[in-house]
Amino acid sequence: MDYSNINGDQWLAANIPQHSSDDPFKVRQCNELIDQIISLLQQRYSKNPPVWVHRAIDQLLMQAEHFSALVEEVNS
Repeated sequence: MDYSNINGDQWLAANIPQHSSDDPFKVRQCNELIDQIISLLQQRYSKNPPVWVHRAIDQLLMQAEHFSALVEEVNS
């Protein structure tokens, strides 16, 4: 999916799951995007990444866990 022409704030408002009743497909899309962002950060900063890169990846991973928990909550 090409996100280059999308306003980030608009995309987030439309696509980031906010609660457990949100669409599990939307959650999977967000987790796929998080995986892509992490991959890009790791590729870009493969040698001696700055501290902010480690923190950003940690935050993204925590958000992905949160999204996955939303899916589990919907499915239970």
